This record gives sequence, C-alpha cells and structure tokens, in this order.
Amino acid sequence: MEKTVETQKKNAKATAVATKPKAANVVPAKGTLKLENMETILQKIERLEQLKRHYGRLKYKQTDLQKALEKIKTHKSKKSDKFEQEEVEEFPYVIVLKGKGDYDRFEEIFTINQPETVENFTAYLLNEVDQVVEVFKNDLQEQTKNLGN
Repeated sequence: MEKTVETQKKNAKATAVATKPKAANVVPAKGTLKLENMETILQKIERLEQLKRHYGRLKYKQTDLQKALEKIKTHKSKKSDKFEQEEVEEFPYVIVLKGKGDYDRFEEIFTINQPETVENFTAYLLNEVDQVVEVFKNDLQEQTKNLGN
C-alpha cells in the first residue's frame, strides 16, 4: 500500500509540473501578429484602396481630356473641298465655367468659345492631370512597398 501512495504522490507532482503556468514575457510564435501591427496594416490597406479609387477617377478624366483634345485637333484640321462653297462652321467645343448662384443653383459664370483658347486650355488641363496621375502612380507604388514592411 505504501508503494501506491508514493506512486500517487509522484504522479501528482508530475501533473503539477506539467500544468505550470507560462511566463508573461512569452515571444509570440511565428506567423502571429500583435494587435498594433494588425491595425497599422489595416490602415495601410485602407490608404492604398483610397489611392486606387482616386487614381482610377483621374485616369478616367485624363482619358476624357485626351479624347477631347484629339477631337478639337481633328476638327481644326478639317479642310473643305475647294469646289464646294465654304460654309462657316461654328466651333462645336466650348468651355463653360459654372458656379453656385442664387438659391444654390449652378449658373454659368462665363463661356469660352474661341477655338485656340479652348484647345490651349484643354491641353493645359491635360498636362496638369498627367502630372497628378504620375504623382498618384508613384504614391501607389510607395504605399504598396510600405505594405510589405
């Protein structure tokens, strides 16, 4: 009977050693992230998605401006046949600046309808949008690189 009591005591000690609580300063296992790191990653992903949305909108506007400039140039380069009677065709493209007027309604402030002015202004806008698109492209690449860090 003494042996069984001693065996039970040894088993109790072994169980107590096996269930000993771990220390508080345990290094997390590989593949696990702390909550702070996860929040930082989520913020970076959100910023990246926001940049992608703005980049998409700018690319759309850039494409529209390119098409408009091409149409303006083709219209300008059209030449009527020498034998046909020359018709004075009104320039079909205008730039209209609108602003809020009375009762918060949009009203025309002024209209630009001179062909050279419209072409130059469209080219200027396209140049500015190209520069902004390039900045957004660089920001997207930078944010993508930072996401990995």
